[in-house]
Amino acid sequence: MKKARLFGLQFYITLFIAGVVTTLAHELGHWAVGKLFGFEMSFRLNGVSTLSPVIPFSRAMFDLGGPAVTVLQGVVAYAVLKRTQSQLAFAFLYQAAFMRVVASLVSLYFLNDEARLSLYFGLPAWTLPALVSGLLVVLAWAGSKRIGTTWKDQLLCYLVASVTVAAVVGTDMVLFR
Repeated sequence: MKKARLFGLQFYITLFIAGVVTTLAHELGHWAVGKLFGFEMSFRLNGVSTLSPVIPFSRAMFDLGGPAVTVLQGVVAYAVLKRTQSQLAFAFLYQAAFMRVVASLVSLYFLNDEARLSLYFGLPAWTLPALVSGLLVVLAWAGSKRIGTTWKDQLLCYLVASVTVAAVVGTDMVLFR
């Protein structure tokens, strides 16, 4: 007997929205830490920057703000998913994992938050990106197993998450550059 589709169109729309919210929450984490340290900040859809000089410790804390929010989102979403098998929780977990994996891959060209933190702590650049991405991917994999996603579900999630990243980055480039 053929397995029924787990997710419908409404889920994929929710997944897209979860991706946008995940990106904004991540950037808000950077912004909040920058404000906490008293810096004048610039906020965009896909980036936050300080408009004043930053010492290395403050820069490290600023870099930590975004990933900390994203990891917290992933852990909380997994905990909710584990208890409720919520598709909404899975959407936020999946997008947290996807975002950090993509950001880690971007580090091949421009060091991401976790890569800069690794260097700040005297570690090889790929240490924290691998740990953060790995943790979130393991949680997303466990969540996927828990709710019984199929390879087709995973493929569609990947495609929607990819479109989300392209939409956020593209919109940011059009509006702010």
